[in-house]
Amino acid sequence: MGKSTPAVITSILADPQARVAAIRSLEEGVGGTWVDRFFVRGTYDFTFVCDMPNSEPVAAMHAVVYSTDTVKSVSIHTELDIGAVASTASSEAG
Repeated sequence: MGKSTPAVITSILADPQARVAAIRSLEEGVGGTWVDRFFVRGTYDFTFVCDMPNSEPVAAMHAVVYSTDTVKSVSIHTELDIGAVASTASSEAG
């Protein structure tokens, strides 16, 4: 999830698909697989969903995005298998 700079919002309004293509290319360039994207209202302006093999490509993508000065903030969320979490928690607790 991210918050775009005003210049990026202007470019998105002019050509919405260009930003999508850029993010998709970045995700695939670091070894991820594109899943979907959503432009949202609220704290963040967009959510991009991708499948990454591990955390290194996520960190690389985060570094590249920040280096372009196109976003004000990024929040990275990782999907968890709640069954595995519960199993690990119960084995540690007992």
